[in-house]
Amino acid sequence: MKRDVIRVVTPGSVLEEGESGQQVEPDMAALAAGEKPFGLAHLDLSTGDFRVTQIEEWEEVLDELGRIKPAELLLLEKDDLALRRGLSIYRLEILAKENFHEDLAEKAF
Repeated sequence: MKRDVIRVVTPGSVLEEGESGQQVEPDMAALAAGEKPFGLAHLDLSTGDFRVTQIEEWEEVLDELGRIKPAELLLLEKDDLALRRGLSIYRLEILAKENFHEDLAEKAF
């Protein structure tokens, strides 16, 4: 029997109800910061709704993440945010610096 990979599923990408036997939150979020302000983006995979904001205080970042409840939180390795208080409750995906191209991001805007 021939077998092929037909779909790759990550914690933030399961969209069909009943697949995992539980309700899945389809939101993904990304958090970036060197110093203040923090940049927060989130995407609802079920609707395509995409939002971006800047937040000044860490407590406000945690409040917003609590409201969004992302299934997956993307962080840049260079920002060193993974060990900050309050993020351990999320599934963190740490992106290496070679995965982020600041010059391409600036051109997109």
